[in-house]
This record gives sequence, C-alpha cells and structure tokens, in this order.
Amino acid sequence: MRDSHRFAATLMYGGILTAVFLLCIYTYTYWEQPFPGNWNDILTNFYGILAVGLCAAAATAVWRKYKKSEKLYSIWRFFSLAMWTWMMADLIWAVYNLVVVEVPEVSGADFFYILGYCFFFIALHRQYRLLFRPTPRRDALTTVGLSAAVLLLTYLSIFLFPAPAPGTTKIGLLINNFYPIGDLEIAAIALIFVYKFSRGFFARPWVGLVIFVFSDSLYAWLGASGEYAYSVLQGNLASLIADTVYTAAYLVLAILLLNYYLLLRFGPSVAGSFAKFRRNPSPVD
Repeated sequence: MRDSHRFAATLMYGGILTAVFLLCIYTYTYWEQPFPGNWNDILTNFYGILAVGLCAAAATAVWRKYKKSEKLYSIWRFFSLAMWTWMMADLIWAVYNLVVVEVPEVSGADFFYILGYCFFFIALHRQYRLLFRPTPRRDALTTVGLSAAVLLLTYLSIFLFPAPAPGTTKIGLLINNFYPIGDLEIAAIALIFVYKFSRGFFARPWVGLVIFVFSDSLYAWLGASGEYAYSVLQGNLASLIADTVYTAAYLVLAILLLNYYLLLRFGPSVAGSFAKFRRNPSPVD
C-alpha cells in the first residue's frame, strides 16, 4: 500500500505541476510574444489543444476502468466522447486561426463543439437516471423541459448581449450564444450532482465543467462585439483572460479526472490522502 501511495502521489503532484507549467507558459507566450513570426499563435494553439487532449485522455482512463456491464461505463463513454469531440473542434478552430487568422463565425469547429454538447447531455441524462431513478413520464418531461429551456435562453440571449459586430449573422450569433447557455445547464445539473454526491470524489469531475460557464460567456461577449483578438499580435487583456480561463478550465478538469481515476484504481484511501501521505506514509488498510 505504501508503494501505491507513493505512485499515486507522484502522478497527482506531477499532473498538477504539469498543468500549472502549461498554463504559465501559455499565458507568457500569449502576452509577451517572445517568438518571431506567427510562432506565438502556433504555440498558444498547440498548448490549448494539448490541454484538452490531456483532459480527454484522463476521461478515457476513467471510462476504461469500468466494465461494460457496469452502468457507469456508458456514462463515462459519452463523457470521453464529448472531450475527444471538443478536442477535434479545437483542432479545426486552430487550423482556421492559423490559416485565415479570423475564424469564421460558423465553421466545421462548431459542428464538433455542438456534437460534444450532445454527448455531454447524454452522459448527464444517464447519470440523472442512475441517481434519481425517475418514472418514464418524469424523465421525458425533464428532458424536454431542459432542452426547451436551452433553446429559449439561447434565443433570448440575442437581446442581452451587446449589439453584434458588423457582418454578424443571426445563425452565427445564436451558435455563439448557445455555448455559455449550454455550459450553464451543464453546470446547474453538475451542482445538483455535487449535492447528491455530498461533495465526494464522484462529484469532482462534474464540478470542473462549471468553469466553462465563465470562459465561454466572456468569449461569446467578445465575439459578438467584435472585440475578440484572433491573433496574439492583436491581443488585449479581455481576450487573454477569455483564452487563459478556457485553457485553465480544461486543465482543472483534467486534474479532477486524474484524481477520480486514482480513486478507481487505488481506492479512496490513496486517491484522497496525498497530503496525509506526506506526513504519515504508513500503510492504510
């Protein structure tokens, strides 16, 4: 058990240090622009894709710890699919950003972003059914009601954001505004899970999704107003905050998923006791 504690602690602390280093170097490259040509844009896009890649890999590790016969297997399969789909979306967005600089308001990336939300909603729905065991009627009403709420809020958000930048289409504005609304619904459901799980280990990955509400809301506002800087050469503080928080959201979620994976692999005595292990590394039965 002592070796398990040491190995788990090494993984966890190594993951945290990696996340902090990646976020620092991302912020430094974005703000200071230390490299020539468009290398700063290339590297910041790469760091962002690496962050979501680490998150997707951690989610997949959690998924693979469950057997097909277990109900949580399906939940984490769709969670992992959502993360890999978002990684594909970020990759497409980065290609647009590096080739044409200003990413079109509607692009192939949006298809994968929205598909990722669909996978997340499926995972959340299955988690909901597992936790609350609703009747078929209540299940249907809840699903339809939440879906309608997202669509309605997305439409109403058009009147809440600032006047759109010249050339912005209605469909582009709707898609842009859907992201923070979708995040808000995911966050609200995640907080319900946190309460249901009594703030335990099982709630932690869902908590990480809450951070995306702020990052996507700021991005939507900047995108709608035309203030978002697609290149670090035109960077401003608001764009830096939006992009940094977005990258940080993935890194925080990756750490929480890693912690959850260690819980599944070694048990709660190992996954949740890293600080205690440093003070008292004696075996725990």
